[in-house]
Amino acid sequence: MVFDIDCMCTFDVLECWEDVRRIEKYEDKFGSLVFQKLFERSPPLKLLFGFPIDVDPTSPSVQKSPRFTTHARFLTSMLDRTVNVLGPDIDLLAEILSASAKKHIRFGLEVEHFAYMSDVFIESLSELLGDRFTSMRRDSWQTVLDEIRTEMVKSMNLEKAVFASWSKVKEIPNYREVAGSKLFHSMFLKCPDSKVPFGIPLDADPDSPTVRNSLAFRVHSVRFVDMLDRALTMMEAKHLSEEMIRLGAKHGKMGVTPSMFQSLCEALLQTLGEILPEHAWDEDTREAWFLMFSKLSTQMIKAMP
Repeated sequence: MVFDIDCMCTFDVLECWEDVRRIEKYEDKFGSLVFQKLFERSPPLKLLFGFPIDVDPTSPSVQKSPRFTTHARFLTSMLDRTVNVLGPDIDLLAEILSASAKKHIRFGLEVEHFAYMSDVFIESLSELLGDRFTSMRRDSWQTVLDEIRTEMVKSMNLEKAVFASWSKVKEIPNYREVAGSKLFHSMFLKCPDSKVPFGIPLDADPDSPTVRNSLAFRVHSVRFVDMLDRALTMMEAKHLSEEMIRLGAKHGKMGVTPSMFQSLCEALLQTLGEILPEHAWDEDTREAWFLMFSKLSTQMIKAMP
């Protein structure tokens, strides 16, 4: 991920956010303003966050409700984490925005909801800071928020592409056996050394019925599909990284090496391209799967010797 933000712009945003943080109970005040303005602009959003569509977002009963304050504080903390890593750690920023995108998908937010997010954030900052929110600061925030929105929308679209295509895979009769056998066959052809960790002799022919019908081949191919399914289910979970590291350590002991993951990735993409309907597999979906697999495999490789 490359952010097109210069140093002065970053400095303006950081300095401005420090002014916000000096405000008493800024977590509540900023988040409340944002949600109030969001609900006013798009009343259906109230339903996504657990409020009746006819509720008045400015009423004390709403503003003081535990649900509203929880959402308000979470939004402020999310922006706080994002601002804190603007300069020093772009990779960490990418992870934060990706995680945020997943949460927004879970809530049911759509890409079009981001069209007015920048305006709402800037209006809230202006209301909180008054004259301290100068035109220069406004321009800097606009630049940063536009970049954040672009990255989050991209992440949301990638996540949706992976989930939608995987749902299509699971509609295939015996998809675990179909996908798993194709994937392992392809991987063994691309990387013969990968046969050994899964109990297949190095000189065995992946096309032979002896290999394709062996217990080791059938068990491991299905297990991989089950593992992938669990990983996709956990994409929004807090402990996904720990689970991938655990799996990495386990497969490292089996003899799987980091160099084998490239062949596995190629085999996965080839398999998906072969078993999915043509309308469900395009370049964008392929890129989404590549990025998803790269993220998961990187975490697994960390635990390997």
